[in-house]
Amino acid sequence: MNVLKYCFFFLLLACFTAGRAQDPYAWWKEKHQWDGVTHWSRYLIIAPAFMGPNALPVPELNQGRVSNELSFEVRGDLHLGIGDRTQNLYTRLYVPLARNRVGVELFYVPVEWYRLSEATRDARRARDFEARGTAAGDVYFGTTIQAIREQNKHGLPSLSLGLYAKTASGTHLHNARFTDTPGYYFDGQVGKKWALNGREDAAFRLYGMIGFYVWQTYSGTFFQNDAFSFGLGTQLELGPLQFTQDLAGYIGYIDNGDKPLVYRFMATYRRQWLSYRLRYQWGLHDFSYHSFSAGLIFHFVPAFLDQ
Repeated sequence: MNVLKYCFFFLLLACFTAGRAQDPYAWWKEKHQWDGVTHWSRYLIIAPAFMGPNALPVPELNQGRVSNELSFEVRGDLHLGIGDRTQNLYTRLYVPLARNRVGVELFYVPVEWYRLSEATRDARRARDFEARGTAAGDVYFGTTIQAIREQNKHGLPSLSLGLYAKTASGTHLHNARFTDTPGYYFDGQVGKKWALNGREDAAFRLYGMIGFYVWQTYSGTFFQNDAFSFGLGTQLELGPLQFTQDLAGYIGYIDNGDKPLVYRFMATYRRQWLSYRLRYQWGLHDFSYHSFSAGLIFHFVPAFLDQ
């Protein structure tokens, strides 16, 4: 009888172990008290405070200008967050279509490498027990129109209008890296430039932005989040050197970590067809990352605009 008891005990233990081995997410279901019915995506919080650094980035400021240069930017980013260490490549292509009037652009994070701590994994409700890996980002594309061209120092500032869309191409939603949902944003940006002491190679520029940012969620209560976006910045030009800093963010209405605010600083060294750029971004609210970047920008004026 004792032999039968031991055999029965080991049989139950083997069945229990096999059952857990067949369900790699058993730990997640227990940790987050899964109700057995709701899809796991409904447990995620689709907001910048609970996603990777490239999931819902704060829009860039173009200083109210439409460039005549065709440009391609490639850079490497290092994001150091609370319990999240991420490295990624970033690419951006800008193509002018009409001189001083219209341009289109596309930007994309082709690959990011990430690693989450246990505490951050659980706070974001990520699905993998070892929350690390390689993900691909969303494709953004859009157009900018020059509504008002900048005049002399006593005249009107420049004004640009932009409209951009986000695809649902990002991967690793299960680890809260990208949203796997569409979105869009549009904005108006203004800028004004003043020469310093009459010098042609030195200038100061003040610029700002207001807009609207929308993205889809998986929530059964709020199907999308609508946010007011804003930004303010300055640029100092000293010959081939440019020093830019701005404060930007957006304010969502759900109030679930959807109010990111960031400070950015960029130093750019421009040459005839190649520029070098160093960049730092500090997340001040709902974006817990310090981001460091280094990149190259290839640029030239196309022949059809070089007139």
